[in-house]
Amino acid sequence: MLEELLAYTQQFDVPTEASDGLGRLTGFVEAYLTGMHQRSPRSEAFLKLWTESTGSEPSLAPLFAERDAWFRQHLERHIREGLTDKSIRRETDPTIAAVAIIGLLRGTAMMAFSTARDIAVDELASEVARGIGRSLAAQPGPAGGPGSSS
Repeated sequence: MLEELLAYTQQFDVPTEASDGLGRLTGFVEAYLTGMHQRSPRSEAFLKLWTESTGSEPSLAPLFAERDAWFRQHLERHIREGLTDKSIRRETDPTIAAVAIIGLLRGTAMMAFSTARDIAVDELASEVARGIGRSLAAQPGPAGGPGSSS
């Protein structure tokens, strides 16, 4: 039952119209954070269970490990697409970046449900997505040279 609850709490619509991997990644980030707020009760339940899985309720840990593995692979896929289409900096490690992004998303979501309830979630989601976009974006180089997006 808990496994089904976790899967249910992580369902949301994700935009797919972006033309490159970085755009799909930042679109996903924005949809995730906005969706967490729109699905408030189930999202809050997910975050509470997630925090419990790290200590006081060890039986939850394997369930979250499975969901987190899926989540990490999903983000890694977007990052690899961005590496392939050169929208993401070539030195980016997809696994490390995905774990860092998950930490940022979960921490931001926890803040939005606790001490930052006064912040508009859509603005917060947009800012986080822009920050990730800026940090991972490939830097344009000379036309046709290293770092070039063309």
